Order: sequence, then C-alpha cells, then structure tokens
Amino acid sequence: MIDTKLNSVSRLIAALILAVAAEHVATAATFTYINGEGFESPAYTTTFLPAGPGTYAGQVVGQSALIGGDTTTAPWKIDFQTSFGAAGPRVAGTATIQDTVPGPDGFGQSLEVVRGENSDEFYGVLYETTPIAPYVCVEWDMMIPDQLLITDGINSFGPLFGSQAFDDQGVIGTLGGLYADAATREVVYQVGDGLAISSFLVDYDVWYKFQMVLDFSTDTYSVFVNGVLIDSGIDFVDPGLDEFSDSPIFSGAGFSDPVSAAATGTAFFDNYNVFETDMNKAIPEPSTIIILVGISLTSFAYRRKFT
Repeated sequence: MIDTKLNSVSRLIAALILAVAAEHVATAATFTYINGEGFESPAYTTTFLPAGPGTYAGQVVGQSALIGGDTTTAPWKIDFQTSFGAAGPRVAGTATIQDTVPGPDGFGQSLEVVRGENSDEFYGVLYETTPIAPYVCVEWDMMIPDQLLITDGINSFGPLFGSQAFDDQGVIGTLGGLYADAATREVVYQVGDGLAISSFLVDYDVWYKFQMVLDFSTDTYSVFVNGVLIDSGIDFVDPGLDEFSDSPIFSGAGFSDPVSAAATGTAFFDNYNVFETDMNKAIPEPSTIIILVGISLTSFAYRRKFT
C-alpha cells in the first residue's frame, strides 16, 4: 500500500545570479542503495504484464531493482495524485520498459515515461537507511524528445520530468528535487519552498546525465547536469531530515494553472542509480554565471510515502 502525503509548495519568482563553475562530478560509489541496471534485460523485460486492472505490457511497476549493495531486490512502485489546479479528471500516465528508443549508449532498453493529464506520478524503489558516508548521489540519464506540447508558446509550463528525494522515516519530508521542463527546456530544482529555474537548457532528443548529491553532514544538496555544477549548498527542502528513503522518478505539472496541469508529454530515462559516497567535491572557482529566473507558480512540491 502506498500512503500519499501532499505538500503544497510555491514555485517562487526570483531573479538571482549565482556564480558557479563547470565541474565534472567526481563521485566514487562506496555502497549502492538502488541499482537500476540500466533497465536492461534480463532484469527488465518489455513483455512484463502483471495480472490486475490497469496494467500494461512492459510496465516498470512490479519489476525489480537491485538494492542494498546488489544483495537483494525490491519492486518498483507508483504513487500519484491529481495535479493542483486541475480543471478536469486525472488521467493515468505510464512508465514502460521499451527497446525502440535506446539509452545514451545507443543500444538496449530504456524507460519511457508518459505523463497523463492532471496527473503527478512517482515511480520509485524504497530503500530506507541512515547514511554512513556523508553523501548520497542520485543519478540518471534523461532525454526529452521533440514533441508537440500544449504549453508551447503560451504562459504555461511543463510537464516536468526528473527525480525528487525523500526521507520517510521519523521526521518525514523532502530532501531535494531536480527536473527539466519539457516545454521551456529549463533545468529546475527545489530551493526552500519553491523552484529555482537555471539558465541551463536541455536540447530535445539529446541524452543528459542528471545528478543530485545529498550532503547529510550539512543538510544541503548540489545539482549537476552533464557534470556541470548548477548550484550547491542548497538547504534540504524540509528541516530535520537525516535519513534516506527513496528518490522516485517524477512526472508532473510545471505550474498550477489548468493548462499546465493538463499538459501531457514524454521523457526517456536510463542508468538510474542511487549510491552512498564519501568523496567530497571541491567548491569551484566562480567562472560561469548562472542566472536564475522565476515565474510565479503555486503548489509544486509533493510529499508521498512508499510503504
């Protein structure tokens, strides 16, 4: 059973300038929490079809990832909710193992995530632990195909695709989140009670490496795309968090207006992994200016709990 908890958070508007530098992420895995195995066969199949209503061939939900240093497995689960500001009914999305669009290495399988109207969805694997090393790195490859989006060219946003990390033990809350907006192509991430919008734009039909590094020694996190530091020292979204539970793949609304809530779209994911590391990354010298611009939004972040 999945217990859903909601947390309405504003996507704040700001015009901020942060001096950051391009830096390749040098994270050394010391212990793997969740190993997605590249969504490859034989661990994942395109024909998996569990019994029951609403199931579909190749769904990732019910298939399993390696956890706990690759010593056992745990199933992928789903949690969902109707998007804030939705004017119509929720339409379920999908997360499907497929082999038509290969991963960044050019062959094999990847995960296709399709966002349904008015639906915010989390596809994750539960691994509850208290980190021993100070850092936990959540990483994945993601590609957003060029597609017709109903939010293109108008004052609406999304859908958003990415990952959001949680602590569901003791003090329950959100650690951080990193996403790309399929309409604007902007990389965005959670800062306090809102979203910061970076000047980093992804290109359509191109794979990117996303990394969210959670620092449990300072209760902050850093975000990277293709090894480029987007921001660091970001406070955990909720205070008092000291454990890791999961960091599900997310698809959802980019804004609380009805058009954004109803926006559908597709993204592909590959090479999803979560691992603990003791390697620190040096603070880079300021050499690249990242401009954070915001557009007033409401109710972005979500609280959910896999059980």
